[in-house]
Amino acid sequence: MATASSLPCAPDRTCAGRRVHAPLRLDASVRRFLRGLEGDRFKLDVLFGVTTEPAFEDLAREVFDTFRTPLLRIEFRREGQWRLHQVTMQSLQRLAAGDREAFAAALEGYLARRWRAPRSPRR
Repeated sequence: MATASSLPCAPDRTCAGRRVHAPLRLDASVRRFLRGLEGDRFKLDVLFGVTTEPAFEDLAREVFDTFRTPLLRIEFRREGQWRLHQVTMQSLQRLAAGDREAFAAALEGYLARRWRAPRSPRR
């Protein structure tokens, strides 16, 4: 697992073992994308801003733009309303074979794109 200093954390959530805070815009996006989802927990793997869940592609991109880490597992919990609960940096060595193929495809797509800075917050 990454140390707190090696993972770029945003405030008010758990990130690499320490509590940090997510930007308000990310919380608003989480509520918008997860509205109507059944259950009280949801996990999403994000590989260079891409996920295998097509309905959550835009959310995966926002999470990646916020944390800028290639392999993330994001846990959301419904606590009255959906909130980002935990951000965990994943290890390439622990990925299953199918997930490694998805990682390779996400990496190739990321490197093929023109570099851009993360989206700036809307005002």
